[in-house]
Amino acid sequence: MFRTYIVKLNRLVVVVMEEDYFAEASIPEYKSDIPILGLGEYREDQGEDDFSRKQTWFYVYGDDEIEEEFFKELKNIVNSRFVDDELNWDFMTLYPTHVKGEVNPNMENLLKQVASETGINYNQVLERNKTIRENHELDSKRAKVVNLAESVDVKDFNGENVILFDNLALTGTSVVHGANKLIEEGAENVFVIVLGIGEEMPGKKLTEREKKASTLMNKGEE
Repeated sequence: MFRTYIVKLNRLVVVVMEEDYFAEASIPEYKSDIPILGLGEYREDQGEDDFSRKQTWFYVYGDDEIEEEFFKELKNIVNSRFVDDELNWDFMTLYPTHVKGEVNPNMENLLKQVASETGINYNQVLERNKTIRENHELDSKRAKVVNLAESVDVKDFNGENVILFDNLALTGTSVVHGANKLIEEGAENVFVIVLGIGEEMPGKKLTEREKKASTLMNKGEE
């Protein structure tokens, strides 16, 4: 995660802007490419990386201190990039776990807090209709796509622009799957936010947090 620092060099004040990781995930089996923002870079050698350890621990066990840290960052991202954007973001939703009918309770609680502080409602419209394998256990993108097929339903959907949350995007297959389901149901735009974005995500780059979501999607003014 990246902070804003004010650095004084003699009498010159340099402001270093907050930044997030940004990528546009493209999965050939899905019609639409999907923009993704990540709080930090997730590295699979978790033993050497503090952020990756925190992300994994929080998702599995929950932790008040880590939750507060992630909450502050997510709130800042949503306020900076999505509130008062050129596009009106209707609500936020959470990508479900691999287990039928379940979302991760730690992520859900975190997202509810962010929603209450930013004014963009939380509405859980995605539902896993059958238990599947966890995608990170599968080796190929094709196997992941097959695993996800016909496993998610969209319920009570009413919106045009949706923010989709998940804990992790290694290749982006799961969140692109969820985003395309929302688009099939009538969403005009879906923007994904994850805690950790994979270190090998194609096209991943750092971007200043002052840029609005619509600008990142090339639908607003640069």
